[in-house]
Amino acid sequence: MKFSLRLILKSKRFWVVFCLIIGVVAILVVPRLFNESHGELTGEVYPPVVLGPATLAPLTQHLTFSGHLKPADTTTLVARIGGKILSILVKEGDKVVEGQLLGRIEDDVVRLQAEQAAAAYQASKAQLQKVNSAVRPEELSSAKASLSQAEEDLASAKTNLDRTKNLYESGTLPKSKYEDAQNKVKAAETSIENARRQVSLMAEGARAEDIQMAQAQANAQGKQLELAQLQQYYAQLRAPISGRVAVIHVERGNTIAPGMPFLTIVSDSDIFASVMVPEPYYGAFYTDPSGFTVNVTPIAWKDHPPFRGRITEVSSIIDGSSRSFDVEMAVDNPNHLLKPGMFAEVELVRQTKEDVVQVPEKTLLNRDGKTVLFIAQPPADPKVPGIRVVKMVEVKTAGKGANMVQIVSGLENNPQIVLEGNTFLEDGQKVAVVNLDGAK
Repeated sequence: MKFSLRLILKSKRFWVVFCLIIGVVAILVVPRLFNESHGELTGEVYPPVVLGPATLAPLTQHLTFSGHLKPADTTTLVARIGGKILSILVKEGDKVVEGQLLGRIEDDVVRLQAEQAAAAYQASKAQLQKVNSAVRPEELSSAKASLSQAEEDLASAKTNLDRTKNLYESGTLPKSKYEDAQNKVKAAETSIENARRQVSLMAEGARAEDIQMAQAQANAQGKQLELAQLQQYYAQLRAPISGRVAVIHVERGNTIAPGMPFLTIVSDSDIFASVMVPEPYYGAFYTDPSGFTVNVTPIAWKDHPPFRGRITEVSSIIDGSSRSFDVEMAVDNPNHLLKPGMFAEVELVRQTKEDVVQVPEKTLLNRDGKTVLFIAQPPADPKVPGIRVVKMVEVKTAGKGANMVQIVSGLENNPQIVLEGNTFLEDGQKVAVVNLDGAK
């Protein structure tokens, strides 16, 4: 007999049957005992739930997002003129200051153009000065002397013409001699007219239009000189901002064309963190950006205490595809440990200024794309207060704290909320209310 009992206990089939019997008892008997302990003799089983009110208190939000660091300024220095690169005076990683000479482009052509423009400008200024200057007394005296000489020449030519005419009419001289005398009179008359005009111009000074023309020519030559000098200056490649050389795009001896990049400078004095934040938080960030405490932890400095920052910009545009918006923060970087491009975790902490309605995060469910929770209706039968009917209500949420979520609409009149046991509930379902320790 003992041998047979020992064989039975070792049999796998015995233990399978035994477990099945225990399972059936657990399913059929235990719920009945549970309901009987609550005064329910109907045999109907209700899922147990824990109820409680929503909390009214300030909510401390702890939001964590992944982002990256970027510099305050990133500038690429491009060539303004073309030519061979004669020298590169820095290397990648070097710190530079605004205006510092970083490299040179050959300037033989532009240098000669500048010298040529300078000479032309000096000549135009001299011409303008000549036009503007008054006539010197000796010049005027010389012009008057020329006029007197022209008058004497005219008188002599006329006397010679009269004598030649008499001889020609008497047949002594040929006609050609007479014509020569006439031409000399005409030439003398022309000379005297020119001399008189020269004296008159010297007495009156330069005409206004002559002065304007000389001035315009001088101005044009001056601009040509400025342009040539500017081209010569562009052969010197200087830092547009202070920072560090991030990338050098060319090598010494290369030929560079206008508009081609020479090197890129990033400013590491100010570092910014940028994160994308989901749309539901937009109101808090837009209305009270200074209310957030910013802690930035780059993955490169995990053991370093978080770097403090402050929100500087909240995007005014919501990205349609990701339903999020960009938040930019200035981050303290006293020891220059933070570098552009670093990946970082950004924690944003904010406490609401006033008491807000909040519920445990686990009470919220997603049903058909809506955020819902369950509330318990008042007892239908005063004799059985532990049996309630639950109602599913849609709520709108805002901030999120440590396991708590702010409710902005959907909970009115401070109802009793299903705190536990809500996972598989349905609207209108009956439940058995228990405390956290399982008592009714």
